[in-house]
Order: sequence, then C-alpha cells, then structure tokens
Amino acid sequence: MGPVLQAFHVYSLGSVILIVDFLCFSVTIPRGDIILEEGQELRIRCELNVNHVEVQDKNASSLYFVRNETEVPGELVRILNESAIELLDPAPKPSDSIYSCRFRHEDRAQFPQGVGICLNRVSVGFRPGKYLVTNISCISYNWQNLTCSWTPPQNFIKTEYQIVLYEVGKRNPYYKCPETTRRENSCTWSHSTEPMYRQAIENYNITITGINSFGKHTQYLVFNSYERVLPDKPKLSVLNKTSNSILLHWQVLFPLETFPPGLIQKVEYQPRWESRDPWHTADTSSLGLRNVNYTFHLTNLKYANTHYDIRVFMKSAKVEGDSLWSEPASVTVKTLPDVPSSPPKTDVGTFEIVPRDHPHHDRDVYVYWQQIPDYSKNGDDFEYKVIEVKEAGIPRNILPTYVTKAFAKFDRISNNAHEFTIIASNRKGRSVDSSKVFVPNKLFMPSEPVSFTKVAYDQGIYELSWKASNRHHLVDNYTIFWCDNERERPYQCEGILQWIFVDQNTFIKNVTVPDITKNYQFAISANSKDGSSGMVWAKCTIIHNKVIGKMNDVWVQKVGSTSIELGWKLDCSGRIGVLQGFRIFYCPIINLQNPECTEPQQNTTVGDQSSATIHNLRPYRTYRISVAVLTISETGALSDPIYETTLEAAPEKPPMNLRLGTVTNTTAHISWDPPPPESHNGVISYYEINYSSLTYNTSLNETEALLINLKSHKVYSVTVSACTKSCSKPSASLKFKTNIGTPGEIQQPIVRFTNSTQALVSWLPPALKGGNLDFYDIEISDDDRRNSTFIIRQANRTETLVSCPNGKTKTKEVRVRAVNTDGNMTYIGPWSSPGTVACIVSGMSPFMLGLIYIFFFTIFAGCAVWAGKTSWYRCAKMKDFDVKLPPSLNAICDDKNKEQHECSLPMQNWSGHSRKDEHAAKAESCADEELLLQKKEIGSENDDAAEDSESKHETVFQGDSPTISNSDNNHSSTKSVPKSNENYSDKKDVGEGSTSKGNSSDRDLTYCKVGGGYVSIAPISGPSSAPQPAPTIIENPYVPNHFENPTVSSYVKAFNIPNPSQLYCRIGLGPPDMQTMPDAGTKLLLNPEPRYVTVGESIKLNREKNSVST
Repeated sequence: MGPVLQAFHVYSLGSVILIVDFLCFSVTIPRGDIILEEGQELRIRCELNVNHVEVQDKNASSLYFVRNETEVPGELVRILNESAIELLDPAPKPSDSIYSCRFRHEDRAQFPQGVGICLNRVSVGFRPGKYLVTNISCISYNWQNLTCSWTPPQNFIKTEYQIVLYEVGKRNPYYKCPETTRRENSCTWSHSTEPMYRQAIENYNITITGINSFGKHTQYLVFNSYERVLPDKPKLSVLNKTSNSILLHWQVLFPLETFPPGLIQKVEYQPRWESRDPWHTADTSSLGLRNVNYTFHLTNLKYANTHYDIRVFMKSAKVEGDSLWSEPASVTVKTLPDVPSSPPKTDVGTFEIVPRDHPHHDRDVYVYWQQIPDYSKNGDDFEYKVIEVKEAGIPRNILPTYVTKAFAKFDRISNNAHEFTIIASNRKGRSVDSSKVFVPNKLFMPSEPVSFTKVAYDQGIYELSWKASNRHHLVDNYTIFWCDNERERPYQCEGILQWIFVDQNTFIKNVTVPDITKNYQFAISANSKDGSSGMVWAKCTIIHNKVIGKMNDVWVQKVGSTSIELGWKLDCSGRIGVLQGFRIFYCPIINLQNPECTEPQQNTTVGDQSSATIHNLRPYRTYRISVAVLTISETGALSDPIYETTLEAAPEKPPMNLRLGTVTNTTAHISWDPPPPESHNGVISYYEINYSSLTYNTSLNETEALLINLKSHKVYSVTVSACTKSCSKPSASLKFKTNIGTPGEIQQPIVRFTNSTQALVSWLPPALKGGNLDFYDIEISDDDRRNSTFIIRQANRTETLVSCPNGKTKTKEVRVRAVNTDGNMTYIGPWSSPGTVACIVSGMSPFMLGLIYIFFFTIFAGCAVWAGKTSWYRCAKMKDFDVKLPPSLNAICDDKNKEQHECSLPMQNWSGHSRKDEHAAKAESCADEELLLQKKEIGSENDDAAEDSESKHETVFQGDSPTISNSDNNHSSTKSVPKSNENYSDKKDVGEGSTSKGNSSDRDLTYCKVGGGYVSIAPISGPSSAPQPAPTIIENPYVPNHFENPTVSSYVKAFNIPNPSQLYCRIGLGPPDMQTMPDAGTKLLLNPEPRYVTVGESIKLNREKNSVST
C-alpha cells in the first residue's frame, strides 16, 4: 500500500504522472495524458491486477473514478467484467482535469477517499479559429517603439500565436516578432530589435496565427500607426502668476517634434477648495499642432492665494475620441494673494442688545455677521474690522472691546442709534465693499419676540416657536438665525451664521440643519421699517417627546476627596412649568468604558439655585452625575451624564503585620502587609518608613524594605505608613537592636608630660561605639615610622604612659583605635589622628652636626672672599694719592727723580719700646687727638694666637708673610714682614680697616703702617667737612701725609713699626718696581717715636725735601 501512495504523492507535488506496472494495483487504458478536441468522447478503462497480493480479494465493484477529487457519477461508469470498469463521457466540456481510478478500502475511517490506483490527465480543447483572438491592440509609445498585444480565447490545449506586420502596398516587406521581445500574448518592435520598428510607415497589415495539435488559423487586420501613438508627458514649468492667472510653458520631447500629424494639447486645473472630480478644462483651441514649445496663459481663475493643481496632456492629432492621451505633466501653483473678495454678510437684525445695570444710560451690543468662505479671504493675516461707528449719523471714535471671527462686542455705548461698518481685511488690504449693521435708538426699537423656544426632533429637525410682542402691528417680518456651536447658550456662537425670513403672522417654523451631529443655537429678531429688535436667543433645548426640557449646561466646579461641587444654567423654566428645584442623581461606576453603577443610584434635591455640592463620597471613585429639573408635577429629563473622579486621600488603615527579618550591625530587613484594598482611597504609590527620626520611602508599591546605614549596637523603633497623595497613620511600632559592629574613629589623643622621660597619653571614647568597646589598640612609633613601631593592646582604659629613652629619636607618634568583639568576630575601628610626644634627647645627631658645619663653613668662605675683594679695591684706590713725607724721610730716598720711591726703614731700638710706654703715651693724648684718629679694628684669623701674645699683638699669616696686629681701645695697626729673598709681587695688601659709621665719609679712615709695603690713606671727604685744629705733636708711630683737599681731620696718622726689622714703604702712585727696591743691607735710622704733623707742616716739609740729602 505504501509504494502506491508514494507514487501518487509525487505527482501531486510535481504535476507529473508516474504510472509503473509493479507499483499499481491496476492499470488505466489509455495510459498517460489524454488530449481531446471539443465534441470527442472520453473513454478510460480501469483493470485490477489480480496477481497483486494487495487486491486478490477485490473485484470491479470496489472500483470507481474520481475527477479532480470529485467522484464521477455512476451513469458515466460501467462494469466490464469482474476486474474492470470503464468511464464513458460522450461530450466532455473543454477543461484540464485529473481522472484517477480508485478502490474502496474496508477501513473507511483511515481511508475515507479510498485508495488511488492509477490516474490520467485529460485536456479537452478546440482547434484555432473556432474562437477568435480578441483585444488586439498596437500602441507606439512616444513614437519610438510599437507594442502589440492580444487576448487569446481560453483553450486547454496548448496553442501558440504568431504575429507578423506587413507594410501596406509592398509585397515582400514583413516584420516578424523579434525573439528578444517576444512575450506571452504580446510583441514589441523598437530601434534596437531585429527587425526594427520603422516610424515613417503609417499603415500596417497585421496577421495573427494560432497553431495547436488540431490545426491552425490566421486573423487579418489593418491599423494606422499614427492613430496609435501614445506620447510621453511634456516638460512643464510655470513662467509667471498673478492672483487670478498662471502662465504655463511646456516642451514636446524627442522625437515627437517632427511627428507628421502633430499633437493636440489639453490643460486641466483644479483649485483646492473644490472636489477633485471633475477637473476644469481650459480652452486650448488656439494652440498649434506642430509646435515644439508651448506657452499658455491660464486666466480667469476664481480664487486668489489658492493652490491650483494643473496638468497638461498630449495626444496624436490622428486619434479620434478621448483616448490615448499621454500621462499628465503636473505642477502645483499657488496664486498670488489679493484683498478679500467680499465683506461679511449682515442683516437688519444681526445684533444683540445686552442691558446693563442702568439700562436707561447705556447698553452692551454684540454685532454679528456671516463669515465669508475661506476661498474669499484671499490672503494671510485675515481678520474682520469695524472701521467706522456713527452715533446718530455722526462718526464717533468708538472701539470694540474685542472682535472675533463671528462678532464684535461694544461695551457701554449710549442708547442712541448707531451704525456699524464692517469690512474684511488681510495683508494685502481691505475688501472693496463693506457691510453695515444699524442699531436703532432704544425708544424706536421694535419689541422683541417672547417665549422663543426650540424643540429638537429626529433627523436634524428643530421646531422653533415664539409669541408676538404687545406691539405686533408694527412688525413687518421675522428673521430666524442659527449657527453651529459646540456649546449652548450663554456661550456666544462662533460658527457660520445663517438666516431665513418669515412673515409677521408666522409664529412657528421648522428648520432642518445640514449636519445632525453638531449642536446648533437659534435666535429670532422682529423687523420693522424703523429697524430691528435685535437677536433673541433660545436658552435651552427641549426634547419633543418630553414635557420638560433637558438641561444641557451642567459642569463640575470643584472636586475634593469626598465631595463634588456642581454648577448649571437653566433659562427656559417658563416653558416647562413652575420650577421647584433640581434633583441630582449620582452613583460610583466601574470605569469609563463600563459606566454601570457599582452601588444603587442615590439622589439629592436642592432648591432653586445654580450650584450644589454632593457630600459623603468615597475618595478616588469615579461617579456618574446627572441633573434634572424638578417641577410641581414631575421631574424633567436627566441631563447628559458627566463623569468625575474624586481626589485621592490617605488610606483609612495603616499597613498590617509589620515583621522583622535578618538583622546585621548595619542593616535590618522588614516586611509588612498592605492595608485592605477597600481602604486604599487611591493608588498606593509608596510606603513611608520612619525609624529614629529618619524617613525612608520605598520605590513603587513594595511591601518590604532593607534599612541600611544603621548604627551598630543601637535600638531602633520602626513604623510604616501607606501613602497615596498623603500618608496613612503609622502602623504599630517594631523595635529591634542592631548587632555589634565596627567602632568609629577616636579623636586625636591628648599628650601631657609627667616628667622629662614620660608622657601621659589620654583619649576620649569614639562617638560611634558600635559595641561594648572591649579594648583599645595603641600604636607608638617614631616620627619617620621606619624604626621602632609597636602596638599595645589594653583593656577598656582611655589613657597610657609613653616613655622617652635617651637616644636619637626626637618625637614619637601615638595613634589609638577602639576594638569590639562579638563572639569569634573582632571589629577594629580606624586609627585616630596621631598625637605627638616630643622627647628630650642628649646629644646631637651626626646629620645635624653636618648641617651646622656646612653652615659655618659657608659663612667663613663668604667672608674671606669679601675681605679679599675689598682689600684689592682699596689698595687700588691708594694709587691715586701722593704720600708726602717729612724732609727727614725724603733724605732716605736714593733717587729724587723717580715716580716711585722705596725707602728702607731701620727698625732699631723699636724692640725696646714697651707696651707700657705706649699705653702711657696714649693715656696722655687729649680728646682732640681722639678725633684726629679714626678707630680701626682689624680682626685676626687665629684667635688662639691672640690669646698667647703677651703684648696683645696679633700675628696672622697670609700666604708666606706674617701679619702683626697691634690693637688697643682706640686704634689698631698691622704690619707685614716680608722675607729677605721674596718677590714683592707675591705679597698681599694688609692693614685695611673696617668701615666707619661717621657721617662725613663712606668708608673708615684707612692706615698703612710704615714698612708694610703700601700706604693707604682715607678717601677725600666732602667740602663741607671743616678742618680740625692740629694737636700738640707727640711721639707716635704714624707718618704724616699730605692732602691737597681738606679732610675730616687736618692730621695724618702713620703706622707704628714696633719691630726693628727692615721694612719698606711704597711711595708714589705707580706700581712697585721690584728692581728699584733697596736690598736688606740698606738701612736708615728713623726716630722710633712717631709724631703728628699738621697739613701745613707737611707742605713745608715737602718744600724742604729737595734740600735734604740722602
């Protein structure tokens, strides 16, 4: 059974018949596809293969035929024998069907359609020509190709159609369908095909030949190719435009510029204010047929400032009728703006009088008009204006309070007659014409109609009724107005105002409105020859099948969580009876989509008032509210329901079952149950948790929370509140204590010395204990933290002693931290800021000693450099002075003509000069002498040598020359002792003094001891220094000098030469000449006792030196 079903399934997928003998239980004859011409009979025989094991127990009664899954009727099938049946259809209809032979299986549930054995595909058709080809069409697209198409008759026999073009008047030229462009039932010739399309040939003969297995047939027809040209759309543009015209330009595209018959042009346009169908067609009869460029002026356009859709068509001039137009070339153009086409329309009664508190003095006036259509506005910034107001015929400067698109309001105008002039304007200007509304003098106005009422019927019909006034005989007619507006009175109508007139004897009128979905307001005016009464508006709408009208103007004024305040407006109670009050009906609903009451509807009655408040409502509930008019006899119809939701309120009950979860030293987990749903009074958006003066709000509607950042070892009390816009009362409190944790940081320890080697360090417990503070860790370290550092752990004490042993450590740092323990857990707090212990130490560290040595060496080196530089500078200055000696000294010199003189000074008998004599001599000097000699202090480079000298002489060795210093309280002197065989150029200047603090000179007076190598003198002082009187000459070891200018003192102090060694004094300004220096054997005897020489004596001695022989 499986192979047969598999073979049939393969056919169903691939539309291929697979019939194999060994796979089939039977065989059909004829085999394969069967093709029949319409009218031939169909015979198919089905025979069982009795030798097949699967069908040995079957016979012909089990066989039947199926056509396209439908069993063939029994009258078309007959049994030939026990194993064969035959299908005979004398006249099958044209079709393409699948016939299969099947046998019925015993298991009908598993094989309801039987078991297929073998099948045949049967196609019934007809020969070509029996039914002709239709819809033959040949079109030349843009005169560049030719495409022919046709619709063949439905034939279930495969039929091929061939098309051939013949040139009319020629015998041989014909054009078969190109193979490259052949399509099913169509063919195309173009310039690129073979054969190609020939544009110049106007007339063709066409043959279409159909061929199938039953024969062939050819159809003939003739067509004109110029009549079948379909042009491409032209290239369209706009050259210019005005407010009512557009200048167009378009161009005929290649190759239609040379199309022999020419082209007909068509221009259509459509403004956006009108419907899309039909389009307006412009008159293009003046346009030529064979132009390449066309210019067309589209004039007399109706609308300014309006978008126009314009399209241009072309077709061959040979085409008749309205076919074969090209695709349109389209453009959208907006005409230029213009002033409004017309002013707003008005009527004699298009105004309303609103009396004020003092109607005899003034009144408010609404002036209405009918708005012009949008297409007449013609520009941007459109508005209506009241350009002139005349009072009793005299123009007045009266301005409206405000102007809308439907009316203008004037406040507090007089009761005199007024004429209002209204125009429409836009950015381009104002309308040419204007409209006028005349409001008569109050004394001459007709009386208003009374009891004007509207009754609404179905299908947009309103019944309007009114009563005549007491001066009805003066009324000529009535005007009924209506306009669409979203709300009823007292809201002003801003829709399109329309009106009709009725005669004076009509008091009821039906009006049908155009749109039954809109709300309409109605008004009426009474008109006479003197003017109009103005508009009287109907105040409310009455339903036709109710006695009492329905209230349409109900609104909500204020909403609370348990109350709703309503307001309403009712002005037509006189029509519906005596008003007793109002009854308010309300109930909570499921939701706005299902506004059914969840509780029985309640009502409350109020008196004749315009507002009321409903109390005792549930918070956060949506209520359906209606209001009805209450009269003596009945209750009126309910107003349209309004829906309002009360505000949220705090939940009536707090959260329940507050529970404690896991607690650590810094966190605690709590949970709770929400309040009952009926007590929520809104949407619970969060819960407020209060603990130890802290507040924590949960996110969203969570019923658990983790309290973090808690202090260790502290008792907390927690309450929870449920919150909507406000929060409920707190729940019952829950108390818990957090676990032991880490203590806080201790403040900087306080250090207090108890003696020179011990300090008492104390501290305060941390502010955050976090536990029992079981003990403290004390860290004691050197200030550099690289040497000795140790930690002391002590019990719960807040002080300790720190020792300062002798050593090199100067300071110690002490830090403290607190420690808590909880079973096996230890919680160590942070270290405090270090406290400093300044220890007293003996001795100084090598590092500090090194710094001190470097400091003093730097100072000494600097002084030495300064002294050397200063000495060189002062000795260089010495060369500018000529030393004048007494005549006795000049005799010593060997050469009188030399610029430099060097003399050998014998030092005999100087050694016998005792310090005692010197001090005695100095003691005998007068105060005048103290002023002559500036005190000079010369320091020694060797303090130890000064201590060992008996005579307080200081010997300083600079280089190879010893320097001898003699000092006392008043003056000091130095001398340099050269060696016998030493060059003077190697010696340094000595004997320079320090700077004096006198006022007359920048430097101290400088002295040079005779025999020291060079003589230094004081710089010349200013001219203001007066000379001092010369003292008595005494024995003194100083050589007087000569000054050409006055100095501070008139005396020159020479240096003492205490030793009898042979010394030299340089005389003159030039550098020393070592070759002229006298040798050590030359000796001169000098008076060992110095004396003072005045300046005058020095000059005299200078004059006498030439007479003194050496």
